[in-house]
Amino acid sequence: MKKNSKIYKLLVAAFIVICGVTALYRADWIGGSDSKINWERVSPIGTRFAISFPSSPEQLDRQLNVPNGGRPLNYQELVADVRGSNYSVSYLDFPRKWKIIGNHTLLRKSLEMLMAHEGQNRQLASQHFVTHRGYPALDYVAHEGNREIHGRLVVVGNTLFKIHVNHASGSDAAQESFVASFDPIVRSQ
Repeated sequence: MKKNSKIYKLLVAAFIVICGVTALYRADWIGGSDSKINWERVSPIGTRFAISFPSSPEQLDRQLNVPNGGRPLNYQELVADVRGSNYSVSYLDFPRKWKIIGNHTLLRKSLEMLMAHEGQNRQLASQHFVTHRGYPALDYVAHEGNREIHGRLVVVGNTLFKIHVNHASGSDAAQESFVASFDPIVRSQ
């Protein structure tokens, strides 16, 4: 009985030592590149979200033309470029009547439009429906040349949010942390 106890203690000690050495020399397995980035919480006045960016973002405002001649939609975006990776969150308010088609269809059609307008070389690799803080969402991965785009579309009320990271394939961009840090701020409409 004592012999088995000694072997057990020896195995546990060896396991702890291996874990400790691994953590020292491969910290990116545990914390990823996130531990090397100083995240900055951003919630600009007039926006409807809070998110952590890896650096101070630039704000862009544009108008998007609606197919079939509808009124243009206001499109706001915050963008930050860090170490060759592009971090972006954008949103637009869509007409209330678009909600009739349902959240899944709205998300799927929005992704189709996004892929069509983002460039001929961009290829959708995967997509799947998820929820983000209780709101309907669609995760996607696309490829464009030697770059990967990891993104999430989220519907909150009549607002469509797009959160994405565009980075070199195989790089250690912290897309999971960026997307997970997104908090929609619900306001009455």
